[in-house]
This record gives sequence, C-alpha cells and structure tokens, in this order.
Amino acid sequence: MAARCKTARCAGTRARWEVVCNACFRQLPPALIDCMKRAKRGGNRAELDRLGREAAALVEARPPRTGAQAAYQSIARQLGEGGAA
Repeated sequence: MAARCKTARCAGTRARWEVVCNACFRQLPPALIDCMKRAKRGGNRAELDRLGREAAALVEARPPRTGAQAAYQSIARQLGEGGAA
C-alpha cells in the first residue's frame, strides 16, 4: 500500500519504506541522499527519521515548480507585454 509523501506541498505517493516520493527525492542534494543510504544500511532508524524530516523540509523550502505556460505568462507580465491569454 502506498503512503503519501512526507513533503507538505506534494500529493505524490511513496512506498512504505521510502521517506519521500520519487519526484521529491530527485530534488535532494547528493550528500543528503548518501547520508540516508548509510543510515538505512546501518539500521540507524533514528538517524534515518531525522534525515527524512530534513529532506522534507528542504524540498518544502524550495519554490513550487510552474509549468512552461505559467512561466511564459509571468515573464510577459514582467516585461509589460500585457494580455497573455
């Protein structure tokens, strides 16, 4: 059974043993991923939980991603090109 991602803004699903969903996992820095792997292999559940909370907070702190159309409209407004549909 899939659980919800631990990141507040994300509606993705994750496997029971994963900390965050795949989309959020790809946004994490490699150093944090390595620490999470070492904690999991070593059986250090407390450290893995702490790193999971840190990973979720890191992903939540980033601005939400926008689609190409929304980005284009935002830039058009900033440049004063007016009524983009």
